[in-house]
Amino acid sequence: MKQFKQAERVYAKKYLDEMNISLFFVSEIEALPAPKLLITGQDAYQVFFNGLLILSGPARAAHNYYRIDEIDLPPYESGRLVILLAGYQCNSYQYLNQPPFLQAEVINENKVIFATGINSKAYLYTSRYQKVTRFSYQRAFSESYVFDVPFQEVLLGNAMPYLPVELVKVTSPASYLSRSVLLPTLNELKGEHIESGMTKFDTTKKPYRDRYMSSEHLLIFPMSEWEVNPNDIISSLSYELKPLTTDYLTANTFMTYKFNGAKTGFIKLQLEVLQSAEVFVTFDEIDMSNQTNSDLVEIDFKRNTTHNIISYKLGVGHHELISFEPYTVHYLRIIVLSGNVKVKNIALKDFSHPLTNSLEIVVTNKKLQAIVDAGRATFSQNSLDILMDCPSRERAGWLCDSYFSGQAEKIITGHNLVEENFLENYALAPQLETLPRGMIPMCYPGEHPDGVYIPNWSLFYILELAAYKKRYGDDALIEKSLPKVKNLLQYFEQFENDLGLLENLENWVFVEWSMANDPAFLAGVNFPTNMLYFATLKAASELLNETKLIEKANHIKKQIIAYGYNKKRHLFVDNMVKNANNEYEITNNITETCQYYAFYFGVATPNEFKELNEIIKKDFGPNRLLKGKYEDVYSSNAFIGNYLRLAILNREELHQQVLDEVTQYFYPMSIKSGTLWEHDSPHASLNHGFASYIINIVIESLSGLKEIDYYNKKIYVNKKKPELDFVFKIPLGENCLSIISANGKITYKQPQNYQLFINEKEND
Repeated sequence: MKQFKQAERVYAKKYLDEMNISLFFVSEIEALPAPKLLITGQDAYQVFFNGLLILSGPARAAHNYYRIDEIDLPPYESGRLVILLAGYQCNSYQYLNQPPFLQAEVINENKVIFATGINSKAYLYTSRYQKVTRFSYQRAFSESYVFDVPFQEVLLGNAMPYLPVELVKVTSPASYLSRSVLLPTLNELKGEHIESGMTKFDTTKKPYRDRYMSSEHLLIFPMSEWEVNPNDIISSLSYELKPLTTDYLTANTFMTYKFNGAKTGFIKLQLEVLQSAEVFVTFDEIDMSNQTNSDLVEIDFKRNTTHNIISYKLGVGHHELISFEPYTVHYLRIIVLSGNVKVKNIALKDFSHPLTNSLEIVVTNKKLQAIVDAGRATFSQNSLDILMDCPSRERAGWLCDSYFSGQAEKIITGHNLVEENFLENYALAPQLETLPRGMIPMCYPGEHPDGVYIPNWSLFYILELAAYKKRYGDDALIEKSLPKVKNLLQYFEQFENDLGLLENLENWVFVEWSMANDPAFLAGVNFPTNMLYFATLKAASELLNETKLIEKANHIKKQIIAYGYNKKRHLFVDNMVKNANNEYEITNNITETCQYYAFYFGVATPNEFKELNEIIKKDFGPNRLLKGKYEDVYSSNAFIGNYLRLAILNREELHQQVLDEVTQYFYPMSIKSGTLWEHDSPHASLNHGFASYIINIVIESLSGLKEIDYYNKKIYVNKKKPELDFVFKIPLGENCLSIISANGKITYKQPQNYQLFINEKEND
């Protein structure tokens, strides 16, 4: 890892304690043969060279750690280097609340050309309004701007409307790490104009209100202090389709644009403003018109409990605008409330993983192809610097999601660079004062001043570490993580009852988005949580090499079966609670998801629980309620029950059934947004990282691929009769595993340094 030679961490002296400050750093770079920029900072920055966006960062790290970005500047090209820095200084799931700073230098052939704290100039970037609403409960502040002078003119050095600021050295603790993960490509994606019309204010509409506007623990600006309030304006608008007679947007008109599926990146506008204008951009992942029976595209900026609005006040001139933060956009509407504007280009600077085309996957079934394409798109947008849950509402590194998306990363890209960063951040994380001793955050890096955590997700953390170790063997990262594992095991011991089962876990106990998470189903001894605990103890025994943990796990398994299995109905119940006499009572709470937890985590096996296994295979799934089967058993949701089900069916080698159910569950999603969703309905995130695991499921279903042991260089396949023609080329380092189905026959070709085992037998 390269280190800074001279650059210091600096920030504006006058604004050290203020929220949502934006700074504008400028340096003129002479033509050089090999200039390289080294840069890091807190919270976020964009880098422009001669007006072009070339970098957004940094890659996130643990408290008091900072990852250094390295990027080559154009050789033999003089130009203007501009760095925009945002210091949010608030609590969010996206960034840590640490002292903001920028540290950057340009080096050419070992000589420092520019360095913050040495020869840097900075200005207060007042074009971005400071006192605004947040974007969401989980993310920091929204974006609203005023540009009397076009932004591009400032980037190119033709104007400087901002006042200089005095910089001071930032002395908070800091250790450095390499970025480790690849830089995004920042390709430009064009939007397609699909409709136009008129707007008007509807006095019957009430302004939208959300918890992020009033939750003071997040560190916010009170509504009374907001400099602008786009929320209330857009909340009160109604729209009418009407073809425009000119290419210009005048007062109370709009145009709607569509991208090829939900994409994540920086919104880019090229506008010719003929008369000073007030412009708003709204966007979302989906067209909700089929829910409202509307003739026009329905863009609901608040659907995902987000402020999907960027506002601009623009002076006359040619404006090339780009958002500072990345957003997820499928449909975009540009609204002009006053002025005269010609829209020249609407685009998105793609902000996603650059290696998602490493996996070649072609299937003759068009519906399956659409689903795996959606899985790939979902992964690419959730795997830049850490494994994220969604690129829209949160951009947060959630556990459990990462357990699944880490597996997807390996098969899609051939690497686990992003998961390694994700796990390294957890290994380096301090014990947070807001959490009980031993507990880790549910998502990280992020600030959790309200003390909320998900104990179940910390169990998934141990499972993920064990899976990572299995893929790679002994690793320094695992060693750094073991103290967290030991502390977590000690934490859970206090909740073990006299039966050895976890009882009355504290805080946000989470099984999945369904009735399985109803408080009545979680109360007392929750059996899905204990099933997860059983698997976690087994994984911890492998990580720590402690056989006593296996004994403890086996005892828990016996107790779950003894108390939680209803032999008459051949179903596991979700929980048991103590009555007034302090005796356990088995509830009648039964969910589909509980059965999947039992099989997925190994409490139940097909041989030991044949009746339940048959129920799962024949009666549960996407068509259960249509069949009138087990109507008192509550259905699963996408996160995570449906995925557990498909993995279980794959283990049983019910591959055609898996493919049929994959199509039923996920094809409607894939055609509506081009991505895969958090729920099985469109009311939350429609681009959720864990869902990319569908690619692993489909590959196994079609090809019989059971496991790739990357550490020991072994591949295990259960040979099967192919249902479809397909081509899979799965990246393995510099080579690939080729699996091709054609004319009723499957052929396998592995790299020379790998062994292939078909039906557990070595194939030379």
